[in-house]
Amino acid sequence: MIAAFLSAAFAAQHEVDLEVGWLLNRSTSWNRVSDGSTFPSVGVRVGARLHRNVAAIAGWQHGQTGVSVRPDSDGDTYYYYEDYYTDGTSYDEGRPNGNFRTAFYGDTFTLGAKGDVVVNEYFVPYLTVQGALQRGLLRVDADASDDENLGQIQKSAVTGGFVGALGAECPVALGTSGIAVAPYVEVGYAWLAPLKFESIGSLEQGGFAGRAGFGLRF
Repeated sequence: MIAAFLSAAFAAQHEVDLEVGWLLNRSTSWNRVSDGSTFPSVGVRVGARLHRNVAAIAGWQHGQTGVSVRPDSDGDTYYYYEDYYTDGTSYDEGRPNGNFRTAFYGDTFTLGAKGDVVVNEYFVPYLTVQGALQRGLLRVDADASDDENLGQIQKSAVTGGFVGALGAECPVALGTSGIAVAPYVEVGYAWLAPLKFESIGSLEQGGFAGRAGFGLRF
């Protein structure tokens, strides 16, 4: 039975996944757009098998974050976080108290390869290396959620980098349909060259990264 399952696993030619991700940024420039080092994201990933143990994979991840900015009378600037969800106000809307917001939106596209080894019926470890292309959008305003707000400063930039990770998935075959469901998790390292937003400055990203998801193998 196990041999039949493994044969089916090797025969699976495609994968489609929904996933969540996180990137732990160590750069101090990240404090300008987030209250912590973690940049969460959600996305999709697809793959096509090129060889018995090698697949080409491509993905898209979207993330967004923001903080309040409070200038004081001495000209210093402070970045701090407030939980705007408690009263139904979105995270990137400001308050009528003279403060303003910075909001960062990132769309990251990845393309690379995944090499796996079928250890047993329910455990398939793998290694993946991918190139990354990211478009970042930075807004500075009292209400960063409004695209047409007068006086809003908005800049976009594009950068590239890489992602490398070790992971494992646990496929479960759906009878004899030739389809398997597969939850997975992976951890590794991601690096992106600085996003340069002209006069606003640059934003550096890179550090420990991880993803977890659930998908189909067929």
